[in-house]
Amino acid sequence: MEEQQTNRKGNLIILGIVLSIITYWLFAQAFLNIGPHVQETYAGASAGIINLSISLTSLITGIFMVAAGNFSDKLGKVKITYAGIILSIIGSLLIIITANPAILIIGRIVQGFSAAMLMPATISIINTIFTADKRRSALSY
Repeated sequence: MEEQQTNRKGNLIILGIVLSIITYWLFAQAFLNIGPHVQETYAGASAGIINLSISLTSLITGIFMVAAGNFSDKLGKVKITYAGIILSIIGSLLIIITANPAILIIGRIVQGFSAAMLMPATISIINTIFTADKRRSALSY
C-alpha cells in the first residue's frame, strides 16, 4: 500500500513538472508558427520586431539557464520552480494585455527568464526524488 502511495505521489510530481515545462512550449515556442498573425495584432510592429520577439525567449533562456540552476541549488529548487511558473504567467499576461510592441518584447524576456528557471529546477527535483530506473522513466516524460 505504501509503495502504491509513493508511486501516485511521484506520478503527480511528474505531471506537475510536465505541465510547468509545457508553458514554455505553449506560450514561448508557439510564436514560431504564429508570427505573421502576431504582427497583425501588434499594429505598428515591423517584421524585425516580431522576429526579435520570436527568438528572444530562447536567447534569454540559453543565456541565463546556468545561472538559474545555480540559484536553484542555493535557494531551493521548489522555490525557483514556483518563481518560474509565476514569471511564465506574468510574461504571458504582458503579451496579451496590450498591443504595444515594447510590452511584447518585455513579455518575451520574462518568458525567457521563466524557462531558464524552470528547466534546471525541475530536472533537479526529478534527480532528487527518483533513483535508478524510476529516474530514467521520469526523465523520459
